[in-house]
Amino acid sequence: MLPYSIVEGDAFRRLNFADPAGVRRYELKSEKFFRTPLMPATYDKVAAKVRQLLSEVDWLSFTTNSWTNPSKSCSLLSFTGHFLQQSARQKVILAAMVLEEDHTGVYLASKLTEAMQLWHLNGKIHMGIRDNAANMICAMQRKLTTSAAWPTHCNWCYTTLCFAKQQWRSS
Repeated sequence: MLPYSIVEGDAFRRLNFADPAGVRRYELKSEKFFRTPLMPATYDKVAAKVRQLLSEVDWLSFTTNSWTNPSKSCSLLSFTGHFLQQSARQKVILAAMVLEEDHTGVYLASKLTEAMQLWHLNGKIHMGIRDNAANMICAMQRKLTTSAAWPTHCNWCYTTLCFAKQQWRSS
């Protein structure tokens, strides 16, 4: 993903998408337009659709992982929901949270809890899939959910979701 400032560069301004040989009729928007009114409005629309989708889900498993760039100037924690919708596998990236503290199990648990609360997932979590790092194991054991290490996390989520749905229907 490129920064919003790309729209103010000379190369971008030379682009004429409608008719490359013709006269430009469109006035380019500024970086501030994309960053200020457009992105928050777009995020709000997408988030509303995702909330609606998640409100219809009975069970959800999630995958999570932390990542730090090579210079160690940025660390992120991912939170991706996996669920079945009318027998079709679905996945939605629900969060890519900036980690501003040491990556302790307690801190990771608080960030995951924050994501679950943001998307109203309390009581819907079936299982969390994580790596084998001690801090991730600790985060899951703190108070979150049943968890497993992820050899192939997407297949694991699908299998556990199918099993959970089958058990739920039979009870």
